Amino acid sequence: MDTANDRLRERLSSIYAGGLIAAAIGHLLLFQLSPTWTVGDWGRDDTSTVEVIPTPDVAIPRAPEALARPALPVATADVDPTATIADVPFESVPDLPPPPPPASERSVSADPFVAYTIAPRLLDERSFLRELERVYPSSLRNSGIGGVVQLLIEIDEQGAVLGASIGESSGYARLDEAALSLAPGMRFSPAMNRDRAVPVRVSVPVTFQVRRDG
Repeated sequence: MDTANDRLRERLSSIYAGGLIAAAIGHLLLFQLSPTWTVGDWGRDDTSTVEVIPTPDVAIPRAPEALARPALPVATADVDPTATIADVPFESVPDLPPPPPPASERSVSADPFVAYTIAPRLLDERSFLRELERVYPSSLRNSGIGGVVQLLIEIDEQGAVLGASIGESSGYARLDEAALSLAPGMRFSPAMNRDRAVPVRVSVPVTFQVRRDG
């Protein structure tokens, strides 16, 4: 027994077959009755010509040559190969101290820690420099020998020097002694711990240096 779905499928099949036949007949009649198609030129109707001017030939320059390395300067001097150094009369050289020992052999005194917020400052530096020139051993100065002596100086609440010792030697005993002789004449501004003056021990470098004019 045929159902409604079966009957609907049969009807759709017949309609689909009839549509295909009608479409084929329609296309056939269209090609038969349509006019003949031709290809035409749709370009511009312009008979003008364009003159092409060739560019002139350009000569390509030759690549530059590699730069030569600059010549090294040659120093020449007229020196007599037979010339010798004149004998130095060592008798005229003053008795100089031995060279300083290595830094590892120098003694450094321990500096007790005292808290302060404002460090003391050396007063009247000009007078100190004049005294430094005065006590500089002439034999060492004339020989161009200098050095730095680190002095450990104890200062009271008023900035007066209570005592001094060698914190680090310059390596020359005469320079150390000269630096120690300057300590009693030094004057400092007092060290301050907040708003209170305190006695402290500070390290002051004393430098002996030969001035070379020109």
